[in-house]
Amino acid sequence: MGYNFETREKGSTRHKLEEATYFFDQMKRSLEDDKVFSFNLSAFVTAARSVPWIMKVEFVHVTGFESWYENKQKSMQSADDFEFFNKMRIATVHINRVKPNKKVSIGILESVQLANSVDPAQNTKKTVIPTEPSEENVSTSSRIVERFFKEYPEKKLDGLCDKYLKNLTILLDECEKLLNNANFHTE
Repeated sequence: MGYNFETREKGSTRHKLEEATYFFDQMKRSLEDDKVFSFNLSAFVTAARSVPWIMKVEFVHVTGFESWYENKQKSMQSADDFEFFNKMRIATVHINRVKPNKKVSIGILESVQLANSVDPAQNTKKTVIPTEPSEENVSTSSRIVERFFKEYPEKKLDGLCDKYLKNLTILLDECEKLLNNANFHTE
């Protein structure tokens, strides 16, 4: 007895969107590790791109869905983020792994407590720089890792992914709202 892959289950589209969101969150946590980041990016792209496909399966039995979706599909095809992530999904699933670029910025801040010394015999004042470390001398550093696609070098990858997720959320919210509308009826 095998699994029925044609089974429609209410909430499948929302679940897939939550899965994409999960992998997006994992991506943001794994910016430093190229391999882990790449795995999470691939999973994000695959899950996010599946949202419209699962939506079609989940709601195809609803009267009016097909005409609504057809109009939405036209706008999705003309939207840069939908087109870009579709190409990326095709590449990562069928051709090669996705290899975004990585930018690492390192900042170092040092503060040194200086002391003034006055020599009364010569009537001079000089600044003394301590040679030994002290609690007043502080050194801090920061490391910022950013990822971006070569196709969009001026946009951070997390911003592109976030925009795509928001557009998918809007699409699904609108679909669910329409389904609750009296114009939509289950066949």
